[in-house]
Amino acid sequence: MKLKLEKFNKLLEDKNLFENSLEKTKKEYRNLDPGQYLYNLLLNKRKISDIYSDEYLELAYTTLIAWNMNGRGAKLADITDFKNTIRENKEIINLLKGYRIEKLDKQEIKKILEIIEKMNLTDTIAIYGAFLSTLAICWNIYNKIQDKPKVKVSVNFGFMDGDNFEKQFLFINAVNFGKRAVSLSSYGLRSGKEDVINPIKNFSLPCELGAGKSHVEWFETDKLKIEKLKGREFDFAWYRDETGRLYKSKSIKERLNNYFKK
Repeated sequence: MKLKLEKFNKLLEDKNLFENSLEKTKKEYRNLDPGQYLYNLLLNKRKISDIYSDEYLELAYTTLIAWNMNGRGAKLADITDFKNTIRENKEIINLLKGYRIEKLDKQEIKKILEIIEKMNLTDTIAIYGAFLSTLAICWNIYNKIQDKPKVKVSVNFGFMDGDNFEKQFLFINAVNFGKRAVSLSSYGLRSGKEDVINPIKNFSLPCELGAGKSHVEWFETDKLKIEKLKGREFDFAWYRDETGRLYKSKSIKERLNNYFKK
């Protein structure tokens, strides 16, 4: 269980990996499963059908059966009770139409829970329990994504303060847009599969980059030019934190090429 939790947390830490995994699941997971087919049908019919009609509610009921809702702790009510209970709460359910789970904030979640508490439900309807469980899971995932490190790396050319303005530098700037501090341990430039590190001893790393704070390191452009003349191309600048996570800038190849043409 601990290993699964670690893998899940790792998935949430990487937004691209998380989104790619969702897309892969959507395309490949149980393609022939009747529950998935019925759920897609339910979503499509919602746009063109009366969601309180016999046809739609019976499709929803069949979808829940395909999801094995009767094989879990919560049992489905009889189909007649299922339809009647939902229709009895039609006015309250309609209040939920304007919300999207992935865009809810804390105030909206509180309001939705207050709305649901007003419903006259039997404890066997199950669909609302499933809704609340999904809501809680999505909210936890959203918070996890929002809480992850968000370090933006950028580069620019310039002079050192107090320098004679004859020597230029490539500055590598890191800004923490996240909600928690990040401990930066190293920086450099990526060239193909190799990382180029500044040979000058660095006394400012590691450093703790707090929320909303920035940190700057640099390379001497004349030394980069020497590497360029040797045929080395630089792809992007980067910082790495103490956990090994890499934060990359946009491509710097064209920008460096234009600079060295001057």
